[in-house]
Amino acid sequence: MAGFNFGSHEITHIGLIVNDIEKSAVEYGKKFGIKVPGIGETDPREKTGAVYRGKPMDAGARLCHIPMGHIQTELIQPLGGPSVWKEFLDSHGEGVHHVAIVVKDSRAESARAAADGFPVIQEGDFGTGRYVYIDTYKSLGVCVELIEVY
Repeated sequence: MAGFNFGSHEITHIGLIVNDIEKSAVEYGKKFGIKVPGIGETDPREKTGAVYRGKPMDAGARLCHIPMGHIQTELIQPLGGPSVWKEFLDSHGEGVHHVAIVVKDSRAESARAAADGFPVIQEGDFGTGRYVYIDTYKSLGVCVELIEVY
């Protein structure tokens, strides 16, 4: 494991799991003196092909990406059934869930991670790319999300 790395250190955002995204977005706006952008929702599984722990995932999330300098803060409110987001909220409550890094090939990087003992928890497509959550909780204290932009 000592030689393994994700091949990137370009952090794009920090993901925070929240119970109430409207309330959290307002608080971020107030505390940091910024205009908070709109809140969106993940696309359905038919569009994303999302998989959670190896099974098709019907859950989703409400999202708010807040620009904060060189990186974004991503607020995530889980919706529906089992997902990496709901799992975290149910077991830890609100808090820092993941660090997202940009990679060139998410499938290759996630396969390398899995071969080295860091399995994929959830993955899917979004409008312009692909995301993969890797289980790095024990070694890093947070999950790592791989972001590949097409």
